[in-house]
Amino acid sequence: MENNINWEVGRNELCPCGSGKKYKKCCLRKVEQEQSYNLAVDRVIDKVMSFFFEQEENYLSEVDAYVERYAQTFEIEVFDMPAELEFLAHFNFIFDCKLEEDKTVLELFKEELEHNLSKREQQVLEALIAARLKVYQVNDQLGIRYEVENLFQDESSFVINSEEEILPGDILVGRIVQMAEYAQLVGLYNVISFDYKEIVETELNGKWAKFRRDNNSSNWEEFSRCSSAQIWDLFFWLMEEPLDFSPIIYEVTYKVQSPQIVKERLLKLNNIIPEEEAEQQSLVWLAKEPDLDPDIRGDFIIEEDKLIYITPWEDQLELGKNLLETELSFLIEYDEECLLDLESGEVLEWITRSQETSEAIVEAFISLPLEGREDIEGRTPQELVKDEEGRNKLKSYLDELELLIKFSFANDPNNFTLDEIKAIKKRLGYEVKDESLLLDGVEKLLVEKMPNHDLLGEEVVDAVFLWRDYKQEIDSWSGSDRAWAAAVEYTIGSISFSTLEHTQSELSEIYNVSVNEISKRYQTIAETLGIEVNDFQWVLN
Repeated sequence: MENNINWEVGRNELCPCGSGKKYKKCCLRKVEQEQSYNLAVDRVIDKVMSFFFEQEENYLSEVDAYVERYAQTFEIEVFDMPAELEFLAHFNFIFDCKLEEDKTVLELFKEELEHNLSKREQQVLEALIAARLKVYQVNDQLGIRYEVENLFQDESSFVINSEEEILPGDILVGRIVQMAEYAQLVGLYNVISFDYKEIVETELNGKWAKFRRDNNSSNWEEFSRCSSAQIWDLFFWLMEEPLDFSPIIYEVTYKVQSPQIVKERLLKLNNIIPEEEAEQQSLVWLAKEPDLDPDIRGDFIIEEDKLIYITPWEDQLELGKNLLETELSFLIEYDEECLLDLESGEVLEWITRSQETSEAIVEAFISLPLEGREDIEGRTPQELVKDEEGRNKLKSYLDELELLIKFSFANDPNNFTLDEIKAIKKRLGYEVKDESLLLDGVEKLLVEKMPNHDLLGEEVVDAVFLWRDYKQEIDSWSGSDRAWAAAVEYTIGSISFSTLEHTQSELSEIYNVSVNEISKRYQTIAETLGIEVNDFQWVLN
């Protein structure tokens, strides 16, 4: 890429490019030519726009239909269109809409008025006729000069000028005219962050796949000519999204033994087509009817020993699984399923895990330092089990995890399965029992009653462990399980940040005990554990 040069220099001074020659004998000529081309572009566009507005009455129905298409795509009424969007529609109409004799406004202008243009302006006009709406990525920057490459087509990169602040990696949509060695952006263009690259590729590849199917054409330039409203709508939408926006997708994995047969079988279905731009063996699953929403149902990625189905739509998830299990019943074996952050690839929630994934999770837990619990933080489970104190603390932690998994209603992607907790306990030498995780009638009542009046799952588990902490501090206890359970819940409501705290009177009806019984036991628990009402410093032991 060329250096960013300050061209405000005298003709007889040394050229700022560093060649050692005088400016007039080095780069002056090139700079003057570039400026001349830029001025010629502006002049020709002005003349074409004037021609268009003079001729617009002859094509009112075509213009109205084109503007209406933009309004529908942007989901607004024509009379509510902002001036910028209306101008954008008219500008793209000049470049893209085929009129009489299958010619655009630019081509009609050439036919009627090219003879009035200078030779340079004629060169510019040819470049404008060839300029299609495209999507580029910025590769490099030096000052106001940017090197950009086409994101969807294999073509040479361009060096363009822009006064707007653009960063390497940013995604740009617009038209670039190329004349000899010069390139220039024309008309409106938009720039969005690199953070949205994967969304842009996913969305436009899907629309392009639908265009290829519906029009039997794999020409990107023809696609952009017919789909400029959809392309612009995507960029306008992403510009309004916060930077932390991240699409969520469902991913289902199947084991396969014959990937080629799987691919051939899927391609026999008329609404599954190859994804031509994908580096992997990727197939696109289209809606059977062109007007259905979504027009892209999902993607199938075929690897050496697995088939992966991905879709952002929950309603398409089961449809895709049913399709695969019907068409490939003896060729695939269901493996695992999860909810993914598309950009980071991070698993947000495991729906089901494969045996291999579970084994890897168990191994990682055992060998890595623990976090989030002060009394054991920074030590690995393998280290903790070497002494009695550490072994007891880890046992308590694993029991708590086990209860959280079974009774918590929080959607925590880091939750283990019960089988994984059992596997961890076995690996660390703990006894694994198949009996209930709940130790007495009070715990069973807490689990039974608390979820029924909308307390969070974590608070149910906190209540169980508060009760266990209390029992460790006393020699014995007696009285109604219901009264103790109500008192424990009241204690949890008093010391937590829950907005769902119940009065003793309300709890007396829920647990069918007297207010006096609840109050007496609450006082006993609070005094034994050193808890004050609204004491937010209390934590599980």
